[in-house]
Amino acid sequence: MICDVIKINNHQVITLPTEILESLNNPKSFEVDIVDNKIILLPQQKVRTGWDSAFKDMAKNKDDKLLIDDKIDLDLDNV
Repeated sequence: MICDVIKINNHQVITLPTEILESLNNPKSFEVDIVDNKIILLPQQKVRTGWDSAFKDMAKNKDDKLLIDDKIDLDLDNV
C-alpha cells in the first residue's frame, strides 16, 4: 500500500486510508517510533478509562489510604 505525503503549512503529513483507521478502532493519536529506519505507529489506548469510578469506589470502601508515609522526605536534592 502506498500512502501519500502532503505538505500542510510547515508540516509533512502522511495520509492513511479510512479502512486502516477503522480496523484499529479509529484511534485519535499514535505513538511514533523509528526502528531500523522504519516508522512504527502504535495506536494510543485510553489508559485511564474507568479510573474515576474506581477512585470513587476506593473512597467509599475506605481503601484510599496513603501507601507512603507523608512525613518521609522524598527530595533527593538533600541526599
